[in-house]
Amino acid sequence: MPVSAQRPPVISIFLAASLFSARGLAAPTSPCEALDAAPLVFVGTATEIGEYTKEGVRTDQITIDRAFKGDLKKTIELIDGGEEVQVGKQYLIYAIGRPNRARLMSGNSSRPIEDAREDLDFLDQYVAGNLTPRIEGTIRFAPDDLEERNLADETYTPMRDVQVTLSGNGKQFQTTTDMAGRYSLSHLPPGNYKVDIGLFGFWPASPPDGLLRLPANRCFTLDVLMEIDRRIEGFVRDDNGVPVRGARVQVVPTGGLSEQSLPSVVLDFSDENGHYTLHGVPPGDYYLGVNIASIPTKEHPYPATYYPNTPDPGQAIEIGVGKEALVQSVDLQIPPQLPLVTIRGRVQIAGGQFPRDPQVWITEPGKPHHVTTPIKIGSDGRFQVELCEGVRYGARALSSTPTMRSGPTVEFTATQQNDEDELVLPLDKTLDQVSPAFSK
Repeated sequence: MPVSAQRPPVISIFLAASLFSARGLAAPTSPCEALDAAPLVFVGTATEIGEYTKEGVRTDQITIDRAFKGDLKKTIELIDGGEEVQVGKQYLIYAIGRPNRARLMSGNSSRPIEDAREDLDFLDQYVAGNLTPRIEGTIRFAPDDLEERNLADETYTPMRDVQVTLSGNGKQFQTTTDMAGRYSLSHLPPGNYKVDIGLFGFWPASPPDGLLRLPANRCFTLDVLMEIDRRIEGFVRDDNGVPVRGARVQVVPTGGLSEQSLPSVVLDFSDENGHYTLHGVPPGDYYLGVNIASIPTKEHPYPATYYPNTPDPGQAIEIGVGKEALVQSVDLQIPPQLPLVTIRGRVQIAGGQFPRDPQVWITEPGKPHHVTTPIKIGSDGRFQVELCEGVRYGARALSSTPTMRSGPTVEFTATQQNDEDELVLPLDKTLDQVSPAFSK
């Protein structure tokens, strides 16, 4: 099947409400952002300035004059209150910590009361319950370099003219980002919204799922990182042309996998129509296929199949991804599911009391990560699990009570004979006696 290319469309993403939990605040640029990020917001008077310890930490005493957010006491110890704090002066403070001991949020989160009029007007509306729902944030460009992405978000380049659209309640609200990459939509009716971020040639680096629930008297901040829209998409079908749902589609570097290249593995699962989309593929040369970087499991029981429809990586066709924005369409054809067999086994304890919470983990041989959820063990030490026939797996037993113990990884091939012969897993070593790679 040929590889075709198309220009990237406008982007639609759905935003889960869980994304808007309190998080670190750096140089707040609006009262909404500051209120959303800080769990403690109050006006207080400095009554005592502490001395610096040898570690360079100072604790000030603050009397709470007015609390806007958080279950605050009459006084609070404020760690590192800032160089300009003076006894007898009032400050608006955004902080994190306990009601009696806290520290400033990072950035400019403490200011004299006379410099905080905009914030105070906003907070008065919030306390009175008169705040009209709003959403705001900053959109920035995420570099390809994974190490660069470890930098603070504020170091990324702001993106202007990005279109932001909220749709819900039969209405639509729209704006674009300014030169600083910022946007704001206010006076919104409470309700559930879909958020669309649109800019030709770009895609959100980590698009979340769900709907944004915007209740009354609330504001949310949503900062978005965008990357160049390099995408591979298509359909997964079986030998009869029927769409396959739940196939694990992956691209892996043609040079092979290593601990350094694992971040380059991009995956998606085909939907009910067999459609998949791989977003954010870094520039490079790749193999594309199903289960080509993962071992088959009951949930994803397909043999490793490379594009175009071959189990042999030597016969696979390379797919190149350049630096420019490009959408490549590639359809995949895969063989039938692998049959499942039931593996029965038992955990063998080397003396001592049988642990209260024993578990069995199935792994890929030679790799520390688990490929299934933990398997519960019965009171007699026995367990069973369904795995793909003909595939080689590893298994090990683990317990945390009364002491942390583990056993070695036992490799086996899932066959029908496993229905009759028990797999014996020793549980006879403490974790520090086991290979560190398998003790994580």
